[in-house]
Amino acid sequence: MTAGSARRRIADPGTPPLTGRDGAVRAVFIWMSGLSATHRVDEDLSVEEIIESARTQTETFILNSIQANNMHIEQFAHSYSSEKIASSESLETQARSLLNIRSQLESALSIVRNDNPMIYGVEVTGEQSSLSRLRLDKSIVKSISASLSNSISIDKSSFKPELYKEEYIDISLSGAESSELHSRMREKISRSPNLFHMAPNKFRDL
Repeated sequence: MTAGSARRRIADPGTPPLTGRDGAVRAVFIWMSGLSATHRVDEDLSVEEIIESARTQTETFILNSIQANNMHIEQFAHSYSSEKIASSESLETQARSLLNIRSQLESALSIVRNDNPMIYGVEVTGEQSSLSRLRLDKSIVKSISASLSNSISIDKSSFKPELYKEEYIDISLSGAESSELHSRMREKISRSPNLFHMAPNKFRDL
């Protein structure tokens, strides 16, 4: 039995319908707005079920992260006035960091909810003949393989998107005056309930 990773030139909502003869998908590799994750499955599921599971769990993680970020922003805005933030380089840096993280999370949430591409690679296990046949698929732009019996750790660095290591920066925030940061934080606090209201029912009580 061998394991392989493949990067496909496709949007994940349209991930090719791998069949039983192609092997079993055991993981999908995710990147969006500077955030990365690996979603693994231990049972045999269809590609569609794996994508749905990955998106559901990713959305849950992002919503939890936004909730935590909102608490930090609320505490910060309550503790420091606009004038105090503007007069302290340290406080200004903290405020910009909190707002940048929030922008990053909201961008990632938009990608998940709008079914935009977020999966850049898949890990498939199967017989060597099946994986060799799978590599002939024109939608695969790169692939690597390893024998499971050798317990080899597969280096997936070459599969990662070109922007993988780039830091997420909210351009609009970079140009904001220090005096604007407090009001921006207040705006984020007021908008938070809308993000959760738009979520599926099972996420609304997070």
